[in-house]
Amino acid sequence: ADVGIAVVEEKGAFFPECDAICFGQELNTLDKVLGLIRSIGTIKKLSYIFSITYNLIGFYLAFNLMLSPLIASILMPLSSITVVGLIWGSFSVIGKTRVASEAKDF
Repeated sequence: ADVGIAVVEEKGAFFPECDAICFGQELNTLDKVLGLIRSIGTIKKLSYIFSITYNLIGFYLAFNLMLSPLIASILMPLSSITVVGLIWGSFSVIGKTRVASEAKDF
């Protein structure tokens, strides 16, 4: 299975082993939830690719003595901040796109 979804009737239910929780009365939106999960998977893969590429370039530059220790110490946390920013921005775009498409459906 690629994703685990728990269907619950109460708001207080907690299933730590599940990737998503769906309320029983909203089961008809399951296709939208699965689409969102696919989008999140794509964002996760792109974030890994960006992070690996960034670190390989940084390793190459540092190994060939093209970076001073000061610049390297600035670029290291910048990588994490950039990945978090990309993920946050991607989620914002997906959220706005999904909300806009759902508004058209009504």
